[in-house]
Amino acid sequence: GGLVLIDEIEQGLEPDRVQNLVNVLMKNNKGQVFITTHSRDVLVEVSSDKLYLVRKQEKSPLRFPLSMQGVCRKNPEAFFARKVVVAEGATEIGICRALHEYRLRHGKRNMAYLGIRIADGSGSEMIEYVKSFHAAKFPVCLFCDSDADNQDKKKDFANRKQALRSEK
Repeated sequence: GGLVLIDEIEQGLEPDRVQNLVNVLMKNNKGQVFITTHSRDVLVEVSSDKLYLVRKQEKSPLRFPLSMQGVCRKNPEAFFARKVVVAEGATEIGICRALHEYRLRHGKRNMAYLGIRIADGSGSEMIEYVKSFHAAKFPVCLFCDSDADNQDKKKDFANRKQALRSEK
């Protein structure tokens, strides 16, 4: 029934060992466990609704919904970013990577250095990922094509929000 605080749990541990430790702490603890981390290996072991993001400019930690579990497991690095590009799928991720390589060849800064990460939107999940990142106060961009009518209708939410902001 106690309280456990671990700062940077991944320090000095191999990825498989830190993942095991996180699982043991989550499953065998009768109290509260607080862990700080900068490790993707820790994030993939934790349920997204148990994650809190602490930012200097925010008064309280930001929390993620359980609906972010898929993106957390597939793209844990995005949770450490300042800005997120949600790419619809493999083709869009490939284009983003090619643009990144182009930038590097032409002396531009690395996207990660700028705090930008690309998250795989997993096709039909992309709109929900964008909404969840937006709700968690991430500047987020969606990069996708227009090959599915039902997805095109869901994309309208972004245009409506932008139009509302422009009217203010």
